[in-house]
Amino acid sequence: MNTSENSTHSLDSIVAFIFANLDETLTVESLSQQCRLSKFHFHRQFHTYTGINVGRFIQLARLKRATLQLVFNRQRRITDIAMDAGFDFPESFARALRREYG
Repeated sequence: MNTSENSTHSLDSIVAFIFANLDETLTVESLSQQCRLSKFHFHRQFHTYTGINVGRFIQLARLKRATLQLVFNRQRRITDIAMDAGFDFPESFARALRREYG
């Protein structure tokens, strides 16, 4: 396996890790350590691989999970879903949903 294939495999694993750990504090530093890359190199490779930076990717992943909960988990309060998605206020959650999904 060449270096490019190793990088892709590592980034596939990191993306899966992010989705599996959305409730945790995910930082560029902690994710780069898992790939055994510097923060700078990891961030650059992640952006090349996904087309967006790490923080935005995590935010969008949390927002996507929240939208699924809004649709399929109607007994949960919107405020709780917003907090789980990393938003301090339902209003900021609503703005993010509107900005992303219209």
